[in-house]
Amino acid sequence: MLYALDEARPQETGAAVLDLRQVTDTDSVALAVLQSGLGRLVEGGVRTAVADPAGRLVLLPGAGEQDERTALRPFDSREEAVAWCASDLAD
Repeated sequence: MLYALDEARPQETGAAVLDLRQVTDTDSVALAVLQSGLGRLVEGGVRTAVADPAGRLVLLPGAGEQDERTALRPFDSREEAVAWCASDLAD
């Protein structure tokens, strides 16, 4: 998954939405690696959102915390996540 995120990363300003709604099981190592990968996107200036209604991806302080425009955000639905990312792209 991280390889796909890195390969799909927008070359300029852009957005990424990761949908975890159908994830049924995770372990702490996989979550840490995923969080690290998402943090790299945020640090690169990519507006990044996660549809994670079950709260599987715990966003630790300092992980993906950037300015209001690029901060990694969790959402309950994919639609909310996409709308948040699109709101910046439309500006």
